[in-house]
Amino acid sequence: MLPPNMRNLEVHFLPATSKAGALYEISLLSPFSEYRFYTRCYADPLKYLKGYCVFEMDPDALDVVAESNRGIDPVTLAVRATDEAGNVGKSASIDVQFAAERVDGAIYYWTTSDPAPRIMRFDFASQSALAPAIEKSDLPTMRTIPT
Repeated sequence: MLPPNMRNLEVHFLPATSKAGALYEISLLSPFSEYRFYTRCYADPLKYLKGYCVFEMDPDALDVVAESNRGIDPVTLAVRATDEAGNVGKSASIDVQFAAERVDGAIYYWTTSDPAPRIMRFDFASQSALAPAIEKSDLPTMRTIPT
């Protein structure tokens, strides 16, 4: 279950086993709405492991999806791939539900990924999304104590 004011949603999937250049359809379907997004396999190499595909939903598009399905039955998320030669494959689907109420607050967590380990903050209330809460440069440095 996701809050309707999440503002960030990523769909991670493995590339199709067929030839390169596959076209992917990411669908979010419910009895009240139908959203389909099309993409190629891409993942920012500075943010994600090599060999994976990541679709980052536009925050405005996610707002529309969340508001259309807020507080009701889950939407079904699935990924389909085609090699544009008539071959189509489909992932297993998952259910994603959007809560009726917003979350106003923040989540803090520790990340060990590049560019450097740091404490991160995801702020639901301000819609500023993901931002470092404490950088390594904010921490005191170790000093040698004279003997």
